[in-house]
Amino acid sequence: MNKINSTVNLINQENEKRILYQILRKLNIHDIELDYDKNGLVAKDDDNVWHGIEFYDFLVNEAIVFEDDNTAIGIPDELIEDFKKLYEENDANCKKNNDNKENENSKTNDKRKYFVR
Repeated sequence: MNKINSTVNLINQENEKRILYQILRKLNIHDIELDYDKNGLVAKDDDNVWHGIEFYDFLVNEAIVFEDDNTAIGIPDELIEDFKKLYEENDANCKKNNDNKENENSKTNDKRKYFVR
């Protein structure tokens, strides 16, 4: 990876971490640490480790509570929109990396409907 791509990647990672930590704070989740390895995002607490889209699925399916109007309880609309963009990017990357095979670690849940544009 050249220096420019490396810098852009670092900026993207910092932006992703900023948004995810803001979401976690709004959810009063303070024990999850975010980092990156060669494959991308790694989130972990004392009991769990999530990689990439697994973490986004955890947030969508278990942590964030959505209203019928697609708003998230306790999370400002602008922040949830930033989160949705990150989710879509990670989901697209996951599908691309799996060559359109079913992602065994990502369970499709009805809450994904909140991310369909």
